[in-house]
Amino acid sequence: MRPGLRWFPIQNDLTYTVLFGLSSIVLSQVQFHIPGVGESNLREIPLLICIFHVRRYYSVFILGLFTLFGSSAQVSYWTAYVVHLVPLLTVAVIFQFLDKRPYSPIGKGAIWMLVALAYYILLLLPFVVFTISLRTGNHDGFWTLYQSILPPLRFEMITSALVTGLYLMQIQTHQALEGQNKNLELVVDTRTKELKEANDELQSLNEELTASNEGIKKLNENLEQMVKDRTEQINNQLNRLRKYAYMNSHELRAPLSRILGLIALMKQEADLHQWNELLTYLQGSSEELDQIVREMNQLLDKEINPS
Repeated sequence: MRPGLRWFPIQNDLTYTVLFGLSSIVLSQVQFHIPGVGESNLREIPLLICIFHVRRYYSVFILGLFTLFGSSAQVSYWTAYVVHLVPLLTVAVIFQFLDKRPYSPIGKGAIWMLVALAYYILLLLPFVVFTISLRTGNHDGFWTLYQSILPPLRFEMITSALVTGLYLMQIQTHQALEGQNKNLELVVDTRTKELKEANDELQSLNEELTASNEGIKKLNENLEQMVKDRTEQINNQLNRLRKYAYMNSHELRAPLSRILGLIALMKQEADLHQWNELLTYLQGSSEELDQIVREMNQLLDKEINPS
C-alpha cells in the first residue's frame, strides 16, 4: 500500500501532485553553479518522489504541467510538456511494477537509484537533445550534443538518484513496520480473545466445581445426619434387644419356674383344699407370665416396625 493522506484516492493523488509540482517549481529557481561542471538544479527530485505517492496515471499528466514553469522560452510549451511527460510516465510504469515485487526496502531503493539514473540518461536527456536538434535543425550532431549536455547534469543525476532512492527506502521501511505492527496487533487481539475464552472457560469450570463442592458438602451433611439417625436407631434396637434378653432371662423365667414348681407340688398333693390354694398361686403366676409375654411381643413389634 502506498503512503498517502487519509482522504479519497482522487483527492489524495491531486494533493500530492500539487504539493510536489509546486516543490519542483521552487527548486527550478534554485540554481547551483558547480565549478568544472556547470549550472544545475534539483527540480526533478520532487517529480520523481511524487511518483511514489500517486496511484493513477492521470496524475502524471497533471504533474507534467508544472514542468512548464521555468522552461526555456525558446521551446514551445507542448514540446517542454512532452519532454518531461514521456519519461515520467515511463518511470511511473516501472515503479508500479517495482512496488508489487517482494523486494526488501533496501533492494527497492537500490533498484530505484538505477531507474533514476536511467530516467536522466536514457529518457530525459535524449528527449532534450532531440528537441534541441529539431529546434536548431541540426540532425548530425545528436551524439556530440548529448555528450556535451551529460557532464553538467551528473551532479543533478547522482543527487536525484540518491535522494529519491533513500526516500523510497524510508517509506518502504515505514510501510513494512506498519504492516508488522498491524500483524502484531492482529496476533495480540487473537491471543487476547483466546485468553479471554480460556479464562471464561476456567471461570465456568470453577463455578461448576464450586457448585459440585456445595453439592458434596450438602451430601456429606445429609450423610452425617443419616449416619446419626441410623446409629440412634441401631442403639434403640440394641436397647430393646437388651431389654428383651433381660426379660427373657429374668422376668420370664421367674413366673415360669413358679408355675413348674406348683405343677410339681400339685402332682404330689392329694388334699383338695391344698389343690385350690395351689391353683390360686398357679393362676397368679400364669397371669404374670402372660403380662411378661405381652410386653415381649410389644418389644418385638417395635423392632419389626420401628416407626
